Amino acid sequence: MSNIAAIILAAGSSSRLGEPKQLVEYFGERLLDRALRITQQANVQKIYIVLGANADLIQATCNLSGAIVLLNEDWATGMASSIRTGIAALPVTTQQALILTCDQPAANADHLVALLTIASNHNTSSASTYAGKIGTPAVFAERVFPALLQLEGDVGARTLLQAEDIVTLPLPDGEFDIDTPEDLAAIN
Repeated sequence: MSNIAAIILAAGSSSRLGEPKQLVEYFGERLLDRALRITQQANVQKIYIVLGANADLIQATCNLSGAIVLLNEDWATGMASSIRTGIAALPVTTQQALILTCDQPAANADHLVALLTIASNHNTSSASTYAGKIGTPAVFAERVFPALLQLEGDVGARTLLQAEDIVTLPLPDGEFDIDTPEDLAAIN
């Protein structure tokens, strides 16, 4: 999997939650540590973590060894800037980029492997589906990288996923992410 890279998006301020979601514990493991672990278990060799808000605290608290940490200075402008930061850092030999967020507890290594396998076997992009939507984790083919670099604002790549000829894979409970104190209470 040398031509595959992963980008873990973890730059947001977690303003609705009131504390850095990257550091929230889920079954005794910080969410960002968990996202890195499942990506490593999926046998992705090049892993980039995009940090922004609270970057110093997150780096001091999490074990991010085995990943390249990127700092998104424009994190406050929204998720698109983090996607651009990650895509821009990829080696030119990268043919596929797995993009995931750190706050989707339903994601696991088996799901990531399945997405990567689908994308490789069909030479296309692949994405997760949940609650009637297409979203992350998702694998983007190299031909989509220029469009990812054009994203703006606080939107992810969902519109690209809807326009792209992709293969989807259901992710049970994938719609659950940790954005509010109520979401946090639901996992504790």
